[in-house]
Amino acid sequence: MFQHSFFVVMNNINLSPIGWRNYFRRLSATACCLVPVLMLTLIGCAPDKRAAQGVAPVPQSAVTSARSTEAPAAVNSATNHTSTGAQAPAGWRRLRHSVLLDFNSPADAVFINLSPATPAAATDPVIRNGQLVLEPETAQVQIKLSSLLSGRTFPGDWTLLGGHLQAQRDVTVDLIYSIDGQTILEKQQQLPADQFVPVMLDLTRLNESQLAASAQLTAGTGRALLTIRPHAPATILIDDILLLDNRENLTPPGATWAIQRKGYQLEIDQPDLFSLSLSTDVSQPPAWTIEQFSAQRIIAQQNNPPGQWVIYADGRSFENSHLKMLTPPAADDALYLRQHNTPAQITLPSEQGRLLRQTPGDLNNDGYNEALGAYQLQAHAARLDVTITPRTPTLTNPILEISDLPAGKLIATAEGHLIDTCQRLPDNDVLIIVPHEIQRPTTINIRVQ
Repeated sequence: MFQHSFFVVMNNINLSPIGWRNYFRRLSATACCLVPVLMLTLIGCAPDKRAAQGVAPVPQSAVTSARSTEAPAAVNSATNHTSTGAQAPAGWRRLRHSVLLDFNSPADAVFINLSPATPAAATDPVIRNGQLVLEPETAQVQIKLSSLLSGRTFPGDWTLLGGHLQAQRDVTVDLIYSIDGQTILEKQQQLPADQFVPVMLDLTRLNESQLAASAQLTAGTGRALLTIRPHAPATILIDDILLLDNRENLTPPGATWAIQRKGYQLEIDQPDLFSLSLSTDVSQPPAWTIEQFSAQRIIAQQNNPPGQWVIYADGRSFENSHLKMLTPPAADDALYLRQHNTPAQITLPSEQGRLLRQTPGDLNNDGYNEALGAYQLQAHAARLDVTITPRTPTLTNPILEISDLPAGKLIATAEGHLIDTCQRLPDNDVLIIVPHEIQRPTTINIRVQ
């Protein structure tokens, strides 16, 4: 079988601050910067934190999976062929999967219907080198899902249904899952020339009636089809029709929120505060790429139109540099908007470090990065004494992001009070959320032991 790489979308793209008086009621304290927090990239990486979108690239070594080992071979119950690791494209071997058709046997043709574009075109399936070949004269191909799924639970725990397609020219295709002539799920996707790409339907988007209709296939009732229909004549190779289970718990250690991947959705749940679901299907813009996430913050990039969404676990979020409150409306909302528009003054001794005034996302070159909702500092020593002087009546829970602090145990205090809401990110930057309502100049002491 043709070997190619397949990158299953893992993200894939879906908070309002709270004051000292209710901060610890809403958030349980996290360990203060003792262990680097897991950081994942679900689709792609920005080249550099300071030079790109204000985020750090994520090395592949930092990416982990709940199913990091290769899934066991899956038996095609219709043809009694076994899909082995050698046959599976590299990208999804580690996920739980079931290959419905691998096109390794002429007998697979019984599960295929071709519709010719012209009366003179051939209607017999062409299976070659472990692939189904659609000639330019083919109007559409239908895969008989009913026969392939009979006697097995569907959709069950499966999250994605589809195949790997390659066209010899740029062409758009429809992928349609239907039962008894009624469309259940469908999508359009552009195929780039001469590249195998996954074309998958997200089974997690099925509503209750669609789930009930799909469940009937287990009992052998209903005529289910998976239709692939090109919009223009093209030679298209289909390599495997399969089911995937890409569910994964991506919640970082010490986090108060839950982050789950299911199909093409990234689900974020902060109990009693907010719930979000971000689409990560880059073939269906707009979609989100997760550039960074940790116990305190998620940074997501939108592909089309371009955009950035920075989400904090306490409820604040900043969408394209605009404050967006995701928690239920509260009296503090006006305070956060005011301090976002009128940032505080930050000072520190020059021998200890400096305020970074030109990071991407800093709209006013004042050291406050509106895109990240955080003041940006660079350390020159193992100790920083950062003085925050509000320019608003009250400054609530300001966020500091510090680069170049040396390795070691971090301790941060505000007027003698230990700050628990701080963490060292995988790129070694330190994120500190100061859980105070500041109304006068206040010094934050940060040191590395």
